[in-house]
Amino acid sequence: MSTPPTNDAFTEPHLQTSALLVIDTQADFLDGGTAAVAGTSAVLPELARLVAAYRAAGRPVVHVVRLYDGDVDLVRRAAVRAGAPVVRPGSAGARVAPGLLPAPAVELDGVRAMSAAEVAHGGAQAAAAGRGC
Repeated sequence: MSTPPTNDAFTEPHLQTSALLVIDTQADFLDGGTAAVAGTSAVLPELARLVAAYRAAGRPVVHVVRLYDGDVDLVRRAAVRAGAPVVRPGSAGARVAPGLLPAPAVELDGVRAMSAAEVAHGGAQAAAAGRGC
């Protein structure tokens, strides 16, 4: 089987029209956090460099975060129901990892953030109505 070309019209990066999605890089998931994810802290310096490059180029950077307040994924549901303080809205652990937000740092508004259920059931309409983030 031959190897497909690494850069063709369908797979080559289009950085001038791209956005960077940064997912779940929150304090609770870093080394020493209440729900540390192996390797997350190790990639922070390179991720911070990438985020800075996108901002310098005027490209969008979107942070997707978890907030556990009733709607919890299966992997951590038992721990959260038992009282583990994992990415609770307004907590220090829910904050985006240091070095990834623009200065001055913006704060996440947990009240306005959409839950997974809202996203799955009309999140676009909720956001358009001002209830989303």
